[in-house]
Parts: sequence; structure tokens; C-alpha cells
Amino acid sequence: MRSDRPTHRRPRRRGAVTALVTALLTLATAVAVTPARAAGTGDAAARRDYVLLAPAHVPLTEPGHGQPLDQLLGRIRAMEPGPHENHAPRTAKRSGQDDLPAYECREQDAAFHDQGYGKSRFVTCQAFHLHPTHVTCWWIFCSVTGSADAEMTDVQYGHNVRREVDVVQVLDNWRLEGDIAEVPLSVDVTCTARPGFGPSVVDSGFGGPYVQPIGLWAAEGSITSRYYSFRQDSAGGIGSALISYADLAAHVSVIGEGAANPYDGPNSGIRCDSASYLVSTASGEGCVFPWVTETLHLHRADHPESADHIVTAQYHPDQTVPDAPNKQIPGAPGAAPLHRVADQSAIDAHRVVAVAACLKYFPDYAHEGLDCDEYPFASTLEGADDNLKNYSVEPIHDWDNRGSGGRLSGFYQNRRILGSDFTNDPFHVQIDP
Repeated sequence: MRSDRPTHRRPRRRGAVTALVTALLTLATAVAVTPARAAGTGDAAARRDYVLLAPAHVPLTEPGHGQPLDQLLGRIRAMEPGPHENHAPRTAKRSGQDDLPAYECREQDAAFHDQGYGKSRFVTCQAFHLHPTHVTCWWIFCSVTGSADAEMTDVQYGHNVRREVDVVQVLDNWRLEGDIAEVPLSVDVTCTARPGFGPSVVDSGFGGPYVQPIGLWAAEGSITSRYYSFRQDSAGGIGSALISYADLAAHVSVIGEGAANPYDGPNSGIRCDSASYLVSTASGEGCVFPWVTETLHLHRADHPESADHIVTAQYHPDQTVPDAPNKQIPGAPGAAPLHRVADQSAIDAHRVVAVAACLKYFPDYAHEGLDCDEYPFASTLEGADDNLKNYSVEPIHDWDNRGSGGRLSGFYQNRRILGSDFTNDPFHVQIDP
């Protein structure tokens, strides 16, 4: 059977968890569960061994819980490592916005739920509490003979320049009890194309599954990472931007007769594209996590007039022109986002409306050497529209207007914001000092 997604819960006592597992396993012996091969004859034939993988609800730091690894080294040294060893795939140099260590991921509650935590469109993560348990049953009487607790963290990276996504997987914070160290544990990450899109393939040999005894996983801890790399070629995309979608998912299972409860993590969606208006820039092709909405940061120190206009439009729309009752202008963090549009005819139409409003309310602005600044931007679906009038215009100096416009263009390119093929990516605008 497949377990549900682990969630944060109030800590329970170890004994309560053990009692629950034992009760479930006692019931399981009455139904069809594959037994391990019994050793010997006579009463030994009544023995059944089961290994389950279940979410952990006991704090990993509970006093007296588990044995330190140095007490298990003798047994761990006798084990043979799995055949899979790999090294990190090629990765671009990442800024703080696009870098996410495993420990930072686990500090985010969202990492333990659904598709995980998205720090940016180029880095997201998922975290899991693991609790493999070895249960031995004699006839209808069962007891826990070994268990472990650990945390698994998958940090997922998208890219500009290539249609590729990478995953760095770490299993650490282990605590072991009893005879669990010898049980083989398999971990894997898969990337599955969504229906109608081209296949996702393992890139450069970086892929699982990786199998080795739990004792070896524990001995490695955070020192060893597993790497996965997948690509979706442009031939699998649709539309003029050759867009394709796929889902990443983690998989964990214990190996052997009597094993139960394999765990398949929830999907984390990716999108790859070869949009011509990005391919023609340094961004090239690429893959992102489109469910993450990013924010354009404009600094007042760099663009004072644009910044003041945007703040007024976002938070005091009644003080802007054109006049309109119940005017609401989107884009502020926490409010409705803006959505990019890359169609030049739509951009030009928004600018025509904005310039007409500037001429109406500020007829001499052009003679004063000023530009007509509009918000929301002309390159968004929410740009100037005479029917709704949820926009603002204000004349500002050309150097300020064009500087903020260049910042917007760079944001579109560097953060891979699409605006075509019915894909209008959302974003917010924030004014910083």
C-alpha cells in the first residue's frame, strides 16, 4: 500500500508508535502479506519478518531515541556499498536567490507538503521524514526488532541555456535502533513527461535508483549526495515556444521479502521552453518551476520617479489618472499579480491607450522632455485599457523611465517569464529603498 504524504504533527511517545505498528502488523498476519523465507524447521517456520516504510512522527532529537552511529560501526563496516556512485552534474554558478542548501530547505514548513517549497523559479525542494521499521512475528505475536528515523531532502534546480533539471538528494540526521542497519533501502527520483509532451530522459547517466543497507546510508549522512539530471528536448514541445511539461517525484522503498509500504512522493512540476524571444538572448532555452511566482524588485535609489509612480498606483489608485470609480491596480506583493504578454501588437495597443491618456491629462509633457510612464506595464495583460481604466499614467524623465524598462526586460529574460502560447507567467512588483 502507498502511504500518505508526511505532515508535521505534535510529537508522540515512542511507545505509542511502536504499539500502533505492532497492532497493525498483528492484523496483517491474518491477511495475504508476503512472508520472508523462514530459516530452519519446526517452530522457526512460524516466524514472519516484515519491513515497513512509514512517516516519522517522533522528534529525531528525542532523548534516548536510537543508538549513536559509533555503536553500529562494526556492523556497518561489514556491509558492501551499492554499485551506484556519481558526481554532481554540471551546474551554473548560482546566486543566493537560486541557491538552496538542504538545511535551509528543511526550515521551510512548505517543504514537507505537496510540491514543496519554491525559493525561486530555478530552485525548489521537497523534504521527507522517513521511518523504516523491522517487525518480527511469531504466529500472531509481533514485535519491533529494529527501526530508523531520517530526513530526506531533494533540492531541485532548473536552468537557463539548456532544457535540463537537476536534483541533489541528501539523506541525513539518522537514528538507528536494533537490527535495522542491514535492511536495504532504495531511493530514486524520476521525471515523467505529462501526457501530450515529449519524453523526459536521464541526462549524462545521472539517475537512480540507488540501493544500499540503511547502515551505509546512515554512515554517509550528509557527506554523500545522490545526483539526478533530466532533460526534455525541444522536439517534445508544443506551440511556437516549444513548451513541454513534466513532473519530478521521489520514491523510497525497502528491499526484500516481506517488504511493504513503498512511498511515492508528490509531484513537483517543471516546464521547459525554447521561446524565440528568450532564445535570442543570453538566456537561451531553459527549464523552470512555473508554480513559483517571482517578484520584480525596483530600487527607489535607481529609479526614483518610476518607483514613486508604481507605489502610488499600487496603494493609492484613487490619486492616479485616468479617473475611474472603484479603481484597483494589481501587481503589489500579496495582491493580484501581473502577467507578461510578449505579443508586440498587444504591447503597442496598451501604449497607444497610455499615450492618449498622457496627452489628455498632461498635454505639454512631451515638450518638457518627459516620457509617458504607464503602470501596469504595457508588456502585461493588465496594461492600459480604456474599458477597465485600472491603470495609471504619469510623465517622468526619460532616463528614469528607460532605466526601469531595462530592469523589467532583464527580469523577463533572467527569470524566464513567458508571455505567449496561452502561457502568461504571473509576477509581482516591489519597490525597495
